[in-house]
Amino acid sequence: MAFWYATVIWRHASLPRPDDRAAGHAPGHDPMSVLIVGGDGPAVGWGVRSHGLALPGQLARELSAATARGVEVDLVADPSYTLASFPEALAGRDLSGYDVIMVVPGAREAITLVAPSAWRRSVSDILGLLRESAAPDTRLVFVGSQPIRSIPAFDSPLASLAAAHRTLLNGIAEKACGRIIGASFITLPGSDASDSGRYRAPEDYKFWARTLAKHVTDAS
Repeated sequence: MAFWYATVIWRHASLPRPDDRAAGHAPGHDPMSVLIVGGDGPAVGWGVRSHGLALPGQLARELSAATARGVEVDLVADPSYTLASFPEALAGRDLSGYDVIMVVPGAREAITLVAPSAWRRSVSDILGLLRESAAPDTRLVFVGSQPIRSIPAFDSPLASLAAAHRTLLNGIAEKACGRIIGASFITLPGSDASDSGRYRAPEDYKFWARTLAKHVTDAS
């Protein structure tokens, strides 16, 4: 499965993704500050060229519409990141000023059948780091991976082998969130919001952003 994952990623390496400033913005008063930390998945923005059209920009606008506040979204994401590498990716970053921090690892670990014990340790490490480094009232949101076959590049019968593992890993993360004050878990649904035939389109990121914004505001 790891070989298959690497092969698919290599074949799709030329897909467009944002190359502008890794941030999103929606104007308004009393701005909310959000950080997204992510690996190979929705956080990276495959299929679009601007973070304004990808998750950061879409989330900023959806949260602003839901809260009537301004929203500033920062993004720390790279296709090479795994959940285990998130603490290193955030090293030296001041996390104390964020209202919400979202952990969006993507489906890599589910597809490559990472050991549940290693995943459990990685989940514990990142949630522990965030809870210790962020402000006491910062909301932590762990975003579980979407159904594997809903990811265009991995829509293959082989992906069915990872379906049960995805459920297992998401369950581990959800239980871990239940033990952390101010943490919550949500699974991203598959998106067919766009009928453009593209790998991903702005409508897909808007759909996910609306889902995440609703989760944040419903739990406030």
